[in-house]
Amino acid sequence: MELTRTGGAGDRGVDLRGWWEPKTVPDQPASKRIRVLAQCKCQDEGGKKMGPVLVREVEGVVFRAASPSPPASPTATGNADSTDEVDLASDHDAPVAGIILSSSGFTKQALLQVRSSSVPLAAMHVLAQPQSTSDAGGKDLVERCVSIVWNDRFGSSHGLLPGGMEARWIRSLSPRQGAADGTLGRPVIYRAGKPLH
Repeated sequence: MELTRTGGAGDRGVDLRGWWEPKTVPDQPASKRIRVLAQCKCQDEGGKKMGPVLVREVEGVVFRAASPSPPASPTATGNADSTDEVDLASDHDAPVAGIILSSSGFTKQALLQVRSSSVPLAAMHVLAQPQSTSDAGGKDLVERCVSIVWNDRFGSSHGLLPGGMEARWIRSLSPRQGAADGTLGRPVIYRAGKPLH
């Protein structure tokens, strides 16, 4: 995935925007390039889990981005601040997926909303964990994905990720590797039984 940070005032609900072209595996059809719109919600550790309201907000963002719209003219808007509209409309034939990233996880109702959504959505619970660096005991924040949930419009045989895509939880039996991966392990996306790297 190649994503660019676009969040800030007037971001229209999009914190990260970019493209994902899932790698293909032999004997599988090539995947389409997917336009990705992501929204990030950072709560303190142990903070309130994200509810279905956030999911509905992202559904609206994805629906708006995927809907054909007439080209905006600078005279109609009164200014030339339509670069976001141009970005959303560029390559409008490409499918659009929404990704919701949360540092505090999601409520059961939010995950049910993701699974039942009519637009391609994925929800990711991501933790920022301090990790020692070589700089005199300095620490960097390393993001670790705790869980991934997507709906059928995103990752089923008739969704954006056809060809047997699935997320599997990988844990190492080696204590050394387990420490490198963290005690939780990590999710890895597989296609046709092979990991995508």
